[in-house]
Amino acid sequence: MAADIISRLFALTDLFLSGGYWIAFLAAFLDTTLGISLIIPGSFILFLLGILSATGHFDVHTLIGFSVAGTLLSDSLNYYQGKRYGSQ
Repeated sequence: MAADIISRLFALTDLFLSGGYWIAFLAAFLDTTLGISLIIPGSFILFLLGILSATGHFDVHTLIGFSVAGTLLSDSLNYYQGKRYGSQ
């Protein structure tokens, strides 16, 4: 049973390493758009990716760029929805 848990954790680590930049983008995007932070905070995911960046798995500047892009796109989408569908 412990070996199964460890193998699942390694699979999760492989997912983070293979798509980490896009995970950062989606975490920032979904955190501000859909309020996914009620289930799992986007900042926690970005924190984990930051740890992996500190160990040399990711370029910190690219990781920040993907995170900022996700946040800006999400904020723009929220603004557009509020302007179009909000009460005036």
